[in-house]
Amino acid sequence: MRLDGGMAAAVRERSEVDLEACTRLLYRVHNLHRYPIHWPADPTVWLSPPGVVAAWVALRENEIVGHVCITSQAGSPRRLMLERLFVSTDAVGQGAGGTLVTQAMTWARQQQQPRLALEVADNCDSAIRLYARMGWCETGRTQINWGEGAAEHLIHFQAP
Repeated sequence: MRLDGGMAAAVRERSEVDLEACTRLLYRVHNLHRYPIHWPADPTVWLSPPGVVAAWVALRENEIVGHVCITSQAGSPRRLMLERLFVSTDAVGQGAGGTLVTQAMTWARQQQQPRLALEVADNCDSAIRLYARMGWCETGRTQINWGEGAAEHLIHFQAP
């Protein structure tokens, strides 16, 4: 995928040493776009939610510009959730988010787990547009009240 006028974006598995850079990026995204809506008490722990089975970062010139992970939710059948997707403001609209989502979808298919799903607050317009362009189907909405009037619904999506 190409970013920023021709610079290649690379995606690789996230490592433990990436967490500090991911936290700094998340802080910038939170301050500009309110994602996550509430700053976590421990952002490093937030980046690795319970059940995380895989995580990736997007890079531009060896700098982390995006992050995503997949968690496994208990149940029958087991459900995989795409979570913690965010990209640098400089990388929005340049393919980093789509590349990360594609990586997650490919990984899920390789695990023979096609039931990849996600939830997104209705205030995340660019993420919602990305999922729609990539063929994700809305499966429902849940009303939320996370304070400060930041969002009204959590939108549920299923991968194509």
